[in-house]
Amino acid sequence: MELIEIWRVLQVILGIGLVIFVHESGHFLAARWCKVRVDVFSLGFGPKLWSTTRGDTTYQVALVPLGGYVKMAGEEPGEDGEQSPDDLRSKSVGQRFLIFSGGVIMNVVFGLVIFPILYWVGIPFIQPLIGSPTPGGPVWNAGLEEGTRILEINGQSVATFSEILNEVALGNPEQCDLLVKRPGQEQAEKVSIVPTRSVERGLFELGFSPSVDPTGAVRITPGGAAELAGIGNDYRLISIKEAFPGESTSRTLARLSAPGLPITANFLTPEEIEVTATITPTPVEQDTPPVLGVSAVANVVTGVRPGGGWEQLGVNGLQLGDRLLALGDSPIYSSEDLREALAIAPPQSKLRLRRSGETG
Repeated sequence: MELIEIWRVLQVILGIGLVIFVHESGHFLAARWCKVRVDVFSLGFGPKLWSTTRGDTTYQVALVPLGGYVKMAGEEPGEDGEQSPDDLRSKSVGQRFLIFSGGVIMNVVFGLVIFPILYWVGIPFIQPLIGSPTPGGPVWNAGLEEGTRILEINGQSVATFSEILNEVALGNPEQCDLLVKRPGQEQAEKVSIVPTRSVERGLFELGFSPSVDPTGAVRITPGGAAELAGIGNDYRLISIKEAFPGESTSRTLARLSAPGLPITANFLTPEEIEVTATITPTPVEQDTPPVLGVSAVANVVTGVRPGGGWEQLGVNGLQLGDRLLALGDSPIYSSEDLREALAIAPPQSKLRLRRSGETG
C-alpha cells in the first residue's frame, strides 16, 4: 500500500474518531455535571490499546475505531446493590434525559462552532464552469463552449459544480433553464436545454465535465515532471505551444501526456514573471490486461450542431451515423485525429466520409 493510501486510511480513522470523541464527550460532560460517576470513557470497541485512570474514570482507546461508549455507575439494567448518590439510578428523569441526550447536543454544538470556522478559513470546491461538452449532448447542442459559467439553474443560484448536478437531477426532466455567462462576456444570457438521462448513473444530466481553473492555477505533484521542470504550485498556466486552435487545455494535456510527448508551456510566476518550461511526462507503471488487438470505432458522427460550417470542406451537411475517413491526406480514426487534421490541413482540403455504406 502506497503512503498516500495509508494517509487516506488514517484520515478516515481520525475523522471517525473525532466524531466519536465529540459525541461521547457530550454524554461524559452531562454525566459529570449531574454528578454521576463515570467508570469508563472509551474510544472504540474491543481490546484496549491504551488506557489510563484518573480519579474514578478509566480513559481508554480500543482496537475497533467504529464507535465508543461511556460506562456510568448504575447504567446496566438489573444492577443490584444500594443506589449511591453518584449512581445514574438515583437521578431525576430530567437529569437522565440530559445525560442520554448529551451526545446529540454536543454534535449540534460542535457543528455550530466548526462550520463557521471552516467557511471563514475557506474550503476548496469546483467552480460551476462548463468543461469539455459531450458531443451530441445537451450543452454541446446548445452551443455552450468550455469556460462558460453557470450562474443559475431553474432560478436557483449555483456556486459549485456539484450544485449543478443536483439541480439538474432533481429538476424538470423536460426542460432546464440556465442563466450563463460565456467566456469573455460580461452580460449574462438565458438558455433553455433539455437534459438527457445518463444510462450509467440513472440521473438526468447536461453532458459536460468540470472545467479547469479559469485563472490557470496549477497544482504540482511532488517529485513529478512539472516540479522537475521548475514549476511551482503558485504558477499560472498561460498557454501550451503544441495546442491546436480552439483545443481546450485539458484535451491538449491529455493528447500529449498519453504518448509521453514533451509539452512546452508558458507560465506566470507569483511575481508576474513569464517563464517557459518544457515538461516531459513521466511514464506510469500499471498492469495492462490482455487485449484482442481491436478497438471501438471512434470516427462516427454522434451529434450534429447547426451551422457547423462543414460545407467549406466539400460536405453538404453531416448526418448521424456518418463515418469520417480523412481530411485531405490525414486519416481520421478519432476526434483527436480530426482536431489535428483541421489544424494542419491546407486550404481547400476535402473531407471524405462513408454514409450508408458508400464512400464519398
